[in-house]
Amino acid sequence: MSKLVIAEKPSVAQSIASVIGSNERKDGYLEGNGWLVSWCVGHLVELMMPEDYEEKYGKWKMEDLPILPEDWKYTVSSSTKKQFRILKELMDRSDVESLVCATDAGREGELIFRLVYEQAGCRKPFKAVLNLIVARFLSAPGNPCCYTETKLELKKDDAVFISKSRTVTDPSWKALEKQILGKDAAPDKEEKQEIPADISLYEGKNLTIRNAEIKEGKTEPKKHFTEDTLLSAMEKAGSGEISEEAERQGIGTPATRAGIIEKLVQKGFIERTGNKKNKLLLATEKGSNLVSVVPDQIKSASLTADWEQKLLKVEKKEYGSEQFMQEIRGMVTNLVLDNQNPQNQDLFRKAEAKVIGKCPVRGSDVTEKRKGWFCSKSSMRSSLQRRRFWQALPQ
Repeated sequence: MSKLVIAEKPSVAQSIASVIGSNERKDGYLEGNGWLVSWCVGHLVELMMPEDYEEKYGKWKMEDLPILPEDWKYTVSSSTKKQFRILKELMDRSDVESLVCATDAGREGELIFRLVYEQAGCRKPFKAVLNLIVARFLSAPGNPCCYTETKLELKKDDAVFISKSRTVTDPSWKALEKQILGKDAAPDKEEKQEIPADISLYEGKNLTIRNAEIKEGKTEPKKHFTEDTLLSAMEKAGSGEISEEAERQGIGTPATRAGIIEKLVQKGFIERTGNKKNKLLLATEKGSNLVSVVPDQIKSASLTADWEQKLLKVEKKEYGSEQFMQEIRGMVTNLVLDNQNPQNQDLFRKAEAKVIGKCPVRGSDVTEKRKGWFCSKSSMRSSLQRRRFWQALPQ
């Protein structure tokens, strides 16, 4: 009999396979030594679109918004149907007795696995990675990790300079977790040494400024984002407002951030410019217009911070999951009601298309739009190839 291990990404699956001896490569999975190892390629299963619930939602009307289904429906992503089919076939194999969930530790990873498991109709038992269970089981009854925090505040006239440091005095349960998980243990956020340990010697005393100088220079505008710097900014977004205990920091996850950028490019909100060595990401006019009409509440990182704090309370059973979802429904409903006529809405009214000539087939106007040239006749809405269009014109 065999066990099926499902990872989140191919690279992780290959690492697991090399350790447990599944070295025989197959189409979409690896096999060997009583194990099958496959992967999800991110989100294989996604939420259905509004029109999949009711045909009328294919075109949104203000009176239908917000669209909040009682039961959310899911479908297999069109771009990953092959990998989902492979996973379902592996789950259905008669020699597979159980599954091991090896997606990334956390809500996102568990959701990715659970959606695939349920969409495939699998009923075989999901085991977790043993080391993680052992680490959590043995660490849970441990004493809290203790640390001292030092805050240094210097005042000179109206200027205030602040620095902080943290020193772990008793790692307790964290030491045990590191011993079991090694390099896979979560990084220690408490340890942050910046201030000398004997700083208390200066508390309340006046210090002499030994040297000061004024430097003259010119400020430069902030540099445009590249792919790497934008990914880094997304990771750190709102870090000052989100609790260190929160599972998710920043915008998106490591698995989804690149996809978010690509979606913004595809939808025309940002564009890539520059040369091969130095590709810049710039906001388009459409993107700038979107920022100007989106309500401040959902542009702010504090919203994510609030959600993460509540999800942390849900995890600790201090807050009800249904209460959280009810708040989300209420917020979305209020946003729709309060923003039916947003400021700057005229920015998104379609500009009159520029007429550049006559259609060689129908004789009607040909207009130029962002994705090509189009015949104005409703029966010929497809884009005209430029070469064929010019060849068809009379010389």
